[in-house]
Amino acid sequence: MKIRAIAAIAGTVMVLLAAAMPCFAAYREQPVSVSLSVAVQEDGSGEFSKIVVEEADALEEDRILSVKEGKTAELTFQMEEPGSRTYRIYQLEGTRKEVNYDRSIYTAVVFAWTEGSGLRGTVVLHRDGELEKPAEVVFQNREIPRQESSVPEPPVRTGDDSMVRLWSGIGVAAAAAAGFLFLAQVKGRKKE
Repeated sequence: MKIRAIAAIAGTVMVLLAAAMPCFAAYREQPVSVSLSVAVQEDGSGEFSKIVVEEADALEEDRILSVKEGKTAELTFQMEEPGSRTYRIYQLEGTRKEVNYDRSIYTAVVFAWTEGSGLRGTVVLHRDGELEKPAEVVFQNREIPRQESSVPEPPVRTGDDSMVRLWSGIGVAAAAAAGFLFLAQVKGRKKE
């Protein structure tokens, strides 16, 4: 009786392993790759932006993708079995002080499912704070416009200020003459 029970258990385990192993082998041999475009729009700087791709559950190490300003790079995700993984994608700030770096955070959910004898996959992208789902990750860095100085510039001196002195002297002489005439008229009225 014991031998029959052991044989039955062993047979069941063998049947389960035989059924399960081909499935896992197929997924391991043919992982599905899903790509996503990452772009940094042109701002005239010519610098490389560092894009961080971090997996939400920390199952993978963070990746840093270097994208030149005005160019597009492909970000590839590999899935070896059905399921989903969530990634956060954001840009590290550069060193240029005259640039406002785009601080957008994208969430990418990569899905893989069984179809036929292999895996198929897709990615659903979402930009935090927006309802519309974008087709690609785009960072728009903008150069800060230079502000004009609010302090007025001093007038340019030409070196010829003789006319200013002449007219100032005439004005002072006219004011003195007007004051003298006024006082003379006031004294003349008091005598009468």
